[in-house]
Amino acid sequence: GKPMEIHKAESALLSVYVPRGGEVTFRFVAPFWYSLCLALGGLAWVIALGALVWLGSPTSPQSLRRQWLAA
Repeated sequence: GKPMEIHKAESALLSVYVPRGGEVTFRFVAPFWYSLCLALGGLAWVIALGALVWLGSPTSPQSLRRQWLAA
């Protein structure tokens, strides 16, 4: 129930000293920007898919639809 000092093991892994009979629980708390990146990525997908549907529809401007269908 208390924080412990973390050491490097094998130059890349994390380790802690555990006395005999002890127990260690590693807990990861994601920084705020993980959620921000997820939200921005989802928003980008929605915008891209919306643009794909809109450019192929008859309601899009003729010049844009011609360029889209010619590609």
